[in-house]
Order: sequence, then C-alpha cells, then structure tokens
Amino acid sequence: MLFTVFLQKIISKIINCLRSRTLPNEYIIASAIKMDGHVFVGKRHGDAGFQYMQLTGKQSCIYTQDGFITSKMRFIKRKKAFRLAKKNGQFRREELGRLAGCTHPTLLRELFSEDLW
Repeated sequence: MLFTVFLQKIISKIINCLRSRTLPNEYIIASAIKMDGHVFVGKRHGDAGFQYMQLTGKQSCIYTQDGFITSKMRFIKRKKAFRLAKKNGQFRREELGRLAGCTHPTLLRELFSEDLW
C-alpha cells in the first residue's frame, strides 16, 4: 500500500515535469536494493527490504547492494546516484539536507534517500 502511494506520487511528479518540460534526461526515482538477483524498490531502502521479506517470507534482510533506480530504470549505486541527483538539483534542501557542515568523506559522496524525500 505504501509503495503504491509512493509510485502514484512519482507518476504525478513525472507528469508535472512533462507539462512544464523541465524533465532531465535521467534522474533518481526511488531507493532500491538488490537481493537474490532481483531489485526491490521503495521510498526508503528499508521499505524495499520490507518488500523483499514479504515476498520471500524471510524474517530479516541483509542487502546485497543498495542504491537507487533512475528514470531509465537503471540500478545505480549510492556514489553515482549522488552525482546524478546533485547534477539534477534533486536534493531536498539547498544545503543538501544532512550534508550541511558535514566533513566525513564517504557521506559527502554517497546518496541517501533522506537527501531526496
């Protein structure tokens, strides 16, 4: 149910961008994880992990890989997603959300879903 609402919001944003013709070539549309050769998506990586557990009946979820899905339906890792989101101005706040005043080298180069929504 939560995922359906999230997809509806994404579709609405895409339609609005198309109407205003400001849609970039490729942009981040969802958080994602790779598990057992499959990709699961959600608003947050934890939501994607929850989907995995619901579908498999498993009680826990240790991500094989975590990243993001783009508008071209590509799975990309956090570092590449950070660069794409920054290029497209997708960060939630001008100060890049959690990155304001941050000096940790890894956190400055990786995207987190909290940066976007």
